[in-house]
Amino acid sequence: MYPLRRQQPLLVTSLCCAMALPGSYAWGADSATEGSVPAHDTSVAIIDIALQEGSELHGRVVDREGLPVTKSEVKVLRAGKTVAAVRTDGIGAFKAELARGGVYHVETEDGVAVLRVWQPNTAPPHAVSQVLMINGNKVHRGQRTPTQALFCHPYIVIAVAAMLVAVPVILHNNRDDRRPAS
Repeated sequence: MYPLRRQQPLLVTSLCCAMALPGSYAWGADSATEGSVPAHDTSVAIIDIALQEGSELHGRVVDREGLPVTKSEVKVLRAGKTVAAVRTDGIGAFKAELARGGVYHVETEDGVAVLRVWQPNTAPPHAVSQVLMINGNKVHRGQRTPTQALFCHPYIVIAVAAMLVAVPVILHNNRDDRRPAS
């Protein structure tokens, strides 16, 4: 007479398991592309750099311990095209001649920086005179707290709201005292 009576524990368990899974598993998203980082991360801070005389960009490449990285290739890109490619010297320093100011990406084998380059004597007061590239200084996000993970996906929020309504209704309608007397 009450067809949901036998299926109720299975239904509640299934909904709870679906809520506990991360969104990519619960909703069948491709996990390889779901959280992939773009080739050029747009969330990197932009650094103001003043070019030296002769329109030269000066910089150094060091590892995490602060030791110079020698003979490392440094590429300077503007709008995705390489405008300069140089190698670091014995102390990790490099110089690249740039034709004009603007926004540039500076890439090493294990690091990226986004620079707003200014011509000599035109930079704002907070601009620095050279860039410091730190190889191996990639930032990895930590895991979300359980509450953030649970409520980060709109489908999960909708499922939680539906469960908050459906579970009490199912439990109320399937109580033993609501059965007709025989």
